[in-house]
Amino acid sequence: MFLRANRNNLRKYAKEILGVEYTPKKERELIDICTKDNYTNYIEGREHRSFAIVKYMEKINDIIGTFGVESCFPEIPDLYYCNSGDTYNITILHYKGKLYIGDWGSVAEKYL
Repeated sequence: MFLRANRNNLRKYAKEILGVEYTPKKERELIDICTKDNYTNYIEGREHRSFAIVKYMEKINDIIGTFGVESCFPEIPDLYYCNSGDTYNITILHYKGKLYIGDWGSVAEKYL
C-alpha cells in the first residue's frame, strides 16, 4: 500500500497507524500535522532540506509512537519513514516532498 496522506486516507487508516496509541485526539493531531504542516516550516538557515524533513517527521513520530525516523539513504535518498518496528507495518512516509501512508518495504522492493 502506498497512499497519499490526505484527510480521507488518514481518517480511514488512523487506527492502524496509531495502534494502541489510538485516541480521537491523536487522530486529529495526526491529520492536522500531515495536512496543515510540511517540512518547509522546519528549515533553519542554510541547512540541507533533509534536516527539516527529519524534524518534521520526528513530530509525526511523536504522535504515532513509533521508534524514530529513518531514511533509505543512499539507495532511495528521498525516502524517510517513521520506524514502526517492521518493514511491512503501515506507517507514515515522506517521499519526494509528500507524505504517504504505507510501508517502506514495498517502496524499497519497487525501487531497489
